[in-house]
Amino acid sequence: MSNLIASGRLEIKIAFLETDNIIGMFHEKVGLMCDNENNIVAFTGSMNESANAFSVNYESIDVYTSWSQDEERVLNKQSAFNAMWNDYDPSIHVVSFPNVDSQIIKKYRTTNSVDSAINFMEQTASKHSIIENSIEKKERHGPVIPSSISLRDYQIEAISAWEKQNYRGIFDMATGTGKTYTALAAITHLFNKLDGNLAVIIICPYQHLVE
Repeated sequence: MSNLIASGRLEIKIAFLETDNIIGMFHEKVGLMCDNENNIVAFTGSMNESANAFSVNYESIDVYTSWSQDEERVLNKQSAFNAMWNDYDPSIHVVSFPNVDSQIIKKYRTTNSVDSAINFMEQTASKHSIIENSIEKKERHGPVIPSSISLRDYQIEAISAWEKQNYRGIFDMATGTGKTYTALAAITHLFNKLDGNLAVIIICPYQHLVE
């Protein structure tokens, strides 16, 4: 676990319920797993990862895949998770775990094995010319596409169509399909085209969406 944190593959946050005069706890059990081709497995349910949960208790877990008829359900789960993780779900408050990264790395990290695997993934991540020059580079300044992000084909097609229309248009995309990633990638693409001569204004109906 310390190696995962050290290599930036694991992040820990704490969720607080935003309730008035009610004692409760965040007890959601939900997860998302993605591969390099943006296939997603989403799971949710009451089951804990314990011997009792698997063999004694009456509990359940539901699993959905994005490449089946459950695609819309998976995207809804992804959208709900992003809302919680990025702290714009109005019912809970999510904060980063203070100082956990540096303390765990200092005390428990033993090898660089995870780093080696990540470097290999980053070297093979870029598949499309439209984002090849936009992948994150430590020495540069301005908007970048993080090396951990792989755009979907329809997102790249949307950016290409936007470019053909002299960088004018509206991305009309369903919830959870990646409007924000598409917009940020479009900004990065235009930034590179203009050699950094670009100002961006982001407008949203609510402050938490802007954040």
